[in-house]
Amino acid sequence: MRIAAVSGACDPRSLAVGLVPSGTAARLLGVVHGAASAGHEVVVHGPDRGQPTPDTPGELLFDPIATGDVDIDDTLDAHAAAAGIDRFAAGLARRWAASRPELVHAHDWFAGAAAKRALHAVRDRVGRVPLVITMPALGHIARRHLGVTPFSSPLRLAVESDLARTADLLLATCVDQHRELLALGADRNRTATVPEGVDGARFTTPRARRPGPTLPIATISDLAPHRDTESVITAVARVPEAVLTVIGGPPAARLATDARVAELRALAARHDALDRIRFTGRVPHAEVPGLLGAADVVVQVPWFAGFGRATVEALACGRPVIASAVGGALETVEHGVNGVLVPPRDPRSLQDAVRKLVTDSRCRAVLAHAARPRTLDRFGWPRVTEALLAAYTQVTAEVEQDVVAIPEPAEVAQ
Repeated sequence: MRIAAVSGACDPRSLAVGLVPSGTAARLLGVVHGAASAGHEVVVHGPDRGQPTPDTPGELLFDPIATGDVDIDDTLDAHAAAAGIDRFAAGLARRWAASRPELVHAHDWFAGAAAKRALHAVRDRVGRVPLVITMPALGHIARRHLGVTPFSSPLRLAVESDLARTADLLLATCVDQHRELLALGADRNRTATVPEGVDGARFTTPRARRPGPTLPIATISDLAPHRDTESVITAVARVPEAVLTVIGGPPAARLATDARVAELRALAARHDALDRIRFTGRVPHAEVPGLLGAADVVVQVPWFAGFGRATVEALACGRPVIASAVGGALETVEHGVNGVLVPPRDPRSLQDAVRKLVTDSRCRAVLAHAARPRTLDRFGWPRVTEALLAAYTQVTAEVEQDVVAIPEPAEVAQ
């Protein structure tokens, strides 16, 4: 099968070996690599961000398209975002008119809007092609919790609603998101849940180390308010035996001048814990496994979430996770088995959970022992790829059946 994978978030050339700069690219790489490894021809389309072209050809075909300087997570400028979608759709239509894909899988709302428009433009020439949509994060959920932000622009919400009603297949990343898509008007018969996968070869259990006087904890956060980094800092501050590494935020070079980092450091200082809180700043995704593996416990407690990639990556590293009971964590974290679930926006429950795992080494060891094998069994890329390819096969067969069932004009005349 010839599959066109479309992303609005990253230059496709960033999927080349050694160039994966972000978790978004790593997720996309897992999807397309799995399909290519199964023998499908995969062409990856995305915005041209000037990434270098790989020196040696691999199993994927990279096709960057000029979309303009559009950040799909900052789309309050509706005119600029709509123009970016137009340029993206025009480029896709030119490619697909020349070389017809057998299936298109768009991996975010921006890519979905462009892919739908492009397929409509070339339908008379190439026929009907099934459109599969995955939207890892929904602007509708962000609007509910945060109001109007760049993550929940009116344009994005309109596109999400349209795609939910019209895509041939919607793939939710977790059951919680599946329910959200149905609420947007999606047909239950055109939706399925296929989680994000984790690379067990990259995210692995590190070598044992000698215990130190303090227990290291990590959290991955872009420092947005809904990540609730404040509660994590406060919880760690109240457990003197713990130290915290905050992974993410502004580039490391801007840590000293960033207003949000200063705010969080002031919070730690008020709790007399500034010397136990470390900020790494934004790091390449290649460094994330080592940072997670250096912790004994990982804490991820956003107010709301999609699948929650950081949580499953920490579990793959054999680290117990304290997570808020939202989104994908409801499936990846088994309470009392490989981690602890706490209510979102509940600082007291979080503090109790941190204290328990820091002070109870036996509990921590039991959770850690179950973390990696259970996670790879359910969310390793081989298992996820199997489910994804089964969904591709099913939607392709259904679309072909629909096309065959439509009578030709001559038959109608008779």
